[in-house]
Amino acid sequence: MTTASRSRRRWSATALDNDIIKILSDRTDAMTYVIRNILAKGSFRKPGSDLSEWHGITTARVLTACRRLQRAGDLEEEASNYLTQKCWKLSAAGRARAAGSAPAAAAA
Repeated sequence: MTTASRSRRRWSATALDNDIIKILSDRTDAMTYVIRNILAKGSFRKPGSDLSEWHGITTARVLTACRRLQRAGDLEEEASNYLTQKCWKLSAAGRARAAGSAPAAAAA
């Protein structure tokens, strides 16, 4: 597999958005690269699940998803000490979405 074909891997935007909200629901805030590292590592998932789902995801792809969630009202950009790094936190709507999706996931 070439580098170009690896970078064009298709991921579900809805699944990515849900996983970002799941990660941020456990944290106060997180930088974009931290969210990417958690996704790639798969440490937020239950044991036995497919940990390689987000393997190879780029920080740019995560940033695009965070901006999409910000436009939807689920995320807010948090103040950061760094000029070029963005920090994200859940908004009130994002916390409600995370709380609403948690019981449904537990029932499944």
